Amino acid sequence: MRTLTPARELNRIFSEDIKLYSSLYCLEQEKTEAVTSRDGRELERLSIEQERILEMISRLEIERSELVERHFTMFPCGEDVVFSDILARTTGEDAEALHETGRRLKRLLVKLERLKNANSKLLSDNLEYFNIMIDGLKNSTSIQSGYDSKGKENSAVSGSILFNQTA
Repeated sequence: MRTLTPARELNRIFSEDIKLYSSLYCLEQEKTEAVTSRDGRELERLSIEQERILEMISRLEIERSELVERHFTMFPCGEDVVFSDILARTTGEDAEALHETGRRLKRLLVKLERLKNANSKLLSDNLEYFNIMIDGLKNSTSIQSGYDSKGKENSAVSGSILFNQTA
């Protein structure tokens, strides 16, 4: 079996990243639906699945970091190596393939970040809504209890629990 060049190995890692981040993107889309339908169990299941994928991404990141450190570090002062530095040290088809895969990965990461931010906002808005509703319920309801002529407890809820004055 032929050993991959450092650029091809990096391209392989980026390709695996694309697969994993694509899976994350699909899960994030499903989370949008779970949040809007207020399905907590589904949201929890999706979050657990995302955590599993993030662990795989973390292992790939370590692999990528070690590869870059071994083959592409050119600055003795410990400066970070950026993608353009790697492309500058890569030639021919390897450079073209790496550049294209890098572009695809970056586009996907930007899309994922936008969706993640939108979902965070949805979750935040839902949480705020429920907090307002809970505060309204706490502030506007009380249980009045007493006993009837037969000695049985007689309780009634007073105050509106359906109309939130805070909202």
